[in-house]
Amino acid sequence: MHSGCVINSKILIDKFEYADDFVVPHSNLSSVFDIILGLNFLNKKEFIIDCKNNSLRNETTSINWNFERSFYYVFGHIDGQINKKFKEKLDTSLQNEINRSQMKLIGKSVSKVRIPPKSQRYVDISIQPTNVTLQEGQPLLIEKYVNSHFSSFLVARAVSNMNSNNRCLALILNLNDSTLVLNKGMALVSIVPIEQVAVMQNINSISVNNSQNEINWENSINLSHLNHSERSDVISLLNKYNSVFAQELSDLGECSIIQHEIHLTDNIPTRQKPYRVPYNLKAEMKKQINILLDAGIIQPSTSSYAAPVLLVKKSDGSFRLVADLRKLNSKTIPDNFPLPNLNEMIDMLSGSKFFSTLDLTSGFHQMQMNPSHAHLTGITTEFGLFQYKRLPFGLKNAGASFQRLMSIVLAGLSDLKIACYIDDIIIASKTFEEHMNRLEIVFKRLQSANLKVKPSKCSFLQHEITYLGHTVREGQVLPDGKNLDSIRKSLPPTNRKQNHLVSVPCLSLPDFDKPFAICTDASKYSLGAVLVQEDESGFQHPISFASRKLGPTEIKYSVVEKEALGVVFGINHFKNYLYGSHFIVYCDQQCLSKLMKLKDPTSRIARWLLTLQQYTYTVVHKPGRLNLMADYLSRAKYSNNNENENRLNAVNALDSNFSTFQINSMQINDIIKLQNQDGFCQQIKEKLRNNWHFSRRSPAFFVKNDLLLCYRNKRNRHDSRAKLVVPKSMVSTVLQFCHDNNSVAHPGLARTLKRIEQNYFWQGLYLNVKNYIASCHSCIQRRGFSKTVKAPIQKFLSPNILFKNAPLTLLVPL
Repeated sequence: MHSGCVINSKILIDKFEYADDFVVPHSNLSSVFDIILGLNFLNKKEFIIDCKNNSLRNETTSINWNFERSFYYVFGHIDGQINKKFKEKLDTSLQNEINRSQMKLIGKSVSKVRIPPKSQRYVDISIQPTNVTLQEGQPLLIEKYVNSHFSSFLVARAVSNMNSNNRCLALILNLNDSTLVLNKGMALVSIVPIEQVAVMQNINSISVNNSQNEINWENSINLSHLNHSERSDVISLLNKYNSVFAQELSDLGECSIIQHEIHLTDNIPTRQKPYRVPYNLKAEMKKQINILLDAGIIQPSTSSYAAPVLLVKKSDGSFRLVADLRKLNSKTIPDNFPLPNLNEMIDMLSGSKFFSTLDLTSGFHQMQMNPSHAHLTGITTEFGLFQYKRLPFGLKNAGASFQRLMSIVLAGLSDLKIACYIDDIIIASKTFEEHMNRLEIVFKRLQSANLKVKPSKCSFLQHEITYLGHTVREGQVLPDGKNLDSIRKSLPPTNRKQNHLVSVPCLSLPDFDKPFAICTDASKYSLGAVLVQEDESGFQHPISFASRKLGPTEIKYSVVEKEALGVVFGINHFKNYLYGSHFIVYCDQQCLSKLMKLKDPTSRIARWLLTLQQYTYTVVHKPGRLNLMADYLSRAKYSNNNENENRLNAVNALDSNFSTFQINSMQINDIIKLQNQDGFCQQIKEKLRNNWHFSRRSPAFFVKNDLLLCYRNKRNRHDSRAKLVVPKSMVSTVLQFCHDNNSVAHPGLARTLKRIEQNYFWQGLYLNVKNYIASCHSCIQRRGFSKTVKAPIQKFLSPNILFKNAPLTLLVPL
C-alpha cells in the first residue's frame, strides 16, 4: 500500500467489528502505531474516552486503556483489502505537514518575566535557529516544551505568527499562589511550523471570563450623553485595550523606563522599632503584607534600614499598609524636577467639548525602585523585615520621580491637549473623532510602558468633568468650593457682590484668540485684580481673580501710588496670559490714564513702570461704581478669627470657661430673655425700634438676631469688636468669669477692665469692677501691705485703781 492512500477496512475491538475508511500514513508513523483512531471514527461509533477510569467505551464495548504511555495500544487487526476505489491522494501540503511535525523547534523567553499569582500574561518567545527556513508571518503551533521541569504554569496551545525578529508570542498561565519568575533564555515552548491554517466556518462561540481584566464597560461608565454609534465605538476601543486597565494590585503593571533612586545626605542607617498593632488588626496586617508580596511590590529583606508601618483605613472601610518614612525623608536630598503648572493645565482645556480623565491604579507601585537603592526603603513589622521593589507612597521625591516617568511616557502630546499631573491624566478635544484618536494614542503609550489605570476612577468623553479641584466644562472652569472659602468668610459687603462672585458659572476658560483685559483696584489695606475677556455683547467674563494685602510700608503709600501698585500687581500676576499681546487695564483712578506720560523718572511709580516696559497695554479709566469685582477683592477685610463669623466674641469667651453659658442656640436665647427682663436693655431696644438718635459719645447700639450688641462708639464701629450688652442679672457672672477664673489668676483692676471691655458693656462697668476687686477675698489674702502699720504714740496714764487697764491679745483668722 502506498502512503497517502485511503482504504476501507474492518477492525476488531473487543470482539466487535467496526468498518470505516482509513488513511495509510507516512512510513515513520507506521513503525510507531498499528492504527490511529481519529475523532471522526470515535464520534461515528459513539465512543467515550474515560480518562478517570482509563477506558474507551460505548454501548457495546469497553476497553481498558493505558494513558500514561506516550502512545496508545489498540488491540485489533486490519482485515480487508485495499478498496479498489482509491480516494483522491492527499494534498501535497498534508504530506509537508507530516514532515514538519517531525521537526519541532524550541522557543525561549526573550527577557525576564514576572507573572502575578493566578494570572496569565503574553511572553515574547525567541525561536532558536535551525536548518528549517521560516518566513515572516509563518504560522506556528505553540505548545509547552515537553522537557520543561516546571509544573506550576501552563502554556496555551495556540497558533502564532512569526515576526521579522524571529519571535512570536506565547500565553502563559501561573497556577501558583505566588509570583512566577521566568528567567531570560528559559526554554518554555515547542514550536511546529504550519504550512496552512484551515478556517472553520459556522462555529458557535461563547464568552468565557477567564481573565481578571474583563470589564463590563456598559455598566461601568456613563455614556448616556452619546448616541448608540458613538457608545459602541467607545466600548470597542476600551475592549481593544482591555489590558491597559487593572482593578487589583495583583494585576498592576511594572514600568522599567526609569527607576527611582534615593540620594541621602549621609550613610547612617535609620532604624525604628515596629509600631504595636492592636490584636484585632494583626490578621489584617498580615493580609496586607501578603497582598504586597504576591503583587511583587515588596520582598523580604535584610536591610539595616527599618521604618515602621501602620494600617490606614480608607473611605470604603478597607485598609492600606502605609510606611512611616519620615526619618528617611529627613535626610533625603530633594529632587527638583518641576511639576506642571495647574493654571496652565486648566487653560490648555480652552475650546474643548469632550473631556476624559485617567487615574493610574496605585501609580507609584507601578514604577520600579533601583535595586541598589531598594534596601533604603526597609520596613519592619512583627511578621518580618521587608523592602520595596516598587516606588512606595510617602517617600520624599516620589511625586517628582513619577512625574519624570510620565513626562517620558506622554512626551510630545501636549499639543494634542493631553496632560498629566503625577498620575492623573486628562484628555480634551473639540470633536468626538479627535477624542477617540487621542484616547488610542494614550492607551498605546501606556500599554508600551506597561502602565495600567483604574477603571472605577476613569471618565470618558464627558462634557463636564472634575480635575485637580476644578470643574471643567465647555468654555468654563468652576473653582472648587474650598477655593472660595476666603471669599465666603470675608466680612459681608453691603450689596450682592459677594454672592455673584461665588455663584456658578463663575469663571470662563481663556480664549487666546481674543484680547484680554484686567480690572484693578486698591484700598487702604489690600489690592485686587480680575482677568476678564469681553464677549460679542460687551459683557466682561471673569477668567481669574487675584488679591493680596498691603505690607506695613505699602499701607503708607498715597492713593495714586496704591492704585499704580495695583496695576503692577495685576499685570505681573497674569503675565502668562498678557505677555506678547495688547491688553487693556481698567482702574478707577483718572490720573493713571496718563501713567505712560509721567515726567518724573525718580518717582516710585516711574520705577514700577520700568518693570512693565515688556508689555503693550492701554490704561482706561473705569468708574468705581462699575469696577465692582476688583473693588470687592481689594476692600474685603478678613477676620483674624477663624471661628464662625456668626459667633459673638463675648459669648465665645463665656464658652471656653463657664459651663452655664455654652455657645448654642438655647443659651443665646437665655441671654436674650435676660436682656428682655432688664430695664436698661428694654429701653435701648425700644429706642432702636423708634430710630432714636443717640449722642456721639454713647456706644453704637444695634440688634442682631434679637441680641442687643454695641460698638465702643459710632466712629470706630468697623475697627472694633462687637460687644455684648450685659443685663444686670448677668454682671456678677461676667465679673466672676473675667476675674476669679483659674486661667486668669485674679488680675488687677487694669487687666480686668481691659479683659471685660473687649467683650462686654453695661452701665457703671468701671465702678462695678473696682468694687468687686476691692471686695475679692482671695485678693485681700494675697495682697501685701506697702508699709508696717504702727499705732500712734500717745501718753500712757498710770492706773489709780486695780484692773483699770487690761491688755488683750486678739487671735483672728487670716
